[in-house]
Amino acid sequence: MALIMNDYRPTNMAGTIRRHERREHAHSRISGSTPYPSVASLVRRMEDPNRGQDALSEFYNSDALFGFAIGAAADIRERVARRVQQQGQDRIVGDPQMHRLLMLGVFDWTGDDIFRGGQNFPSLAFRYSCVLGNSLLKRIERSDAEVRLQIYRSTLD
Repeated sequence: MALIMNDYRPTNMAGTIRRHERREHAHSRISGSTPYPSVASLVRRMEDPNRGQDALSEFYNSDALFGFAIGAAADIRERVARRVQQQGQDRIVGDPQMHRLLMLGVFDWTGDDIFRGGQNFPSLAFRYSCVLGNSLLKRIERSDAEVRLQIYRSTLD
């Protein structure tokens, strides 16, 4: 994990995910008596293999979206690792356009990609769409794996 002044830089990936919310909240979103979790704890939870089961309920929306983007970056890293492992097989793995679109939505734009004089890109709505797309893609991949397993089992009978 590389968290520098609320900007996250995932290990072994080029890019930064900026935390848009700079305020420090005093208490949890769901309980006024519970202190607000740290940004470092948010990052640890979204780098964890069980990140897909964590709704980040105690975080305010902008921080939850920041966390989900970190989780999406971890998912992208894992997809790339699977693609590299499967390279040599006689089939194409993954969708390069989907991969590029997810990268556009997760990571901050820099240099010549910055649109209209340096506005923050991707915007929160753009990042939200990317995180939602990543979640849907994970569901599709799980369903596809289940169908392939059922087909395989039926050929053994």
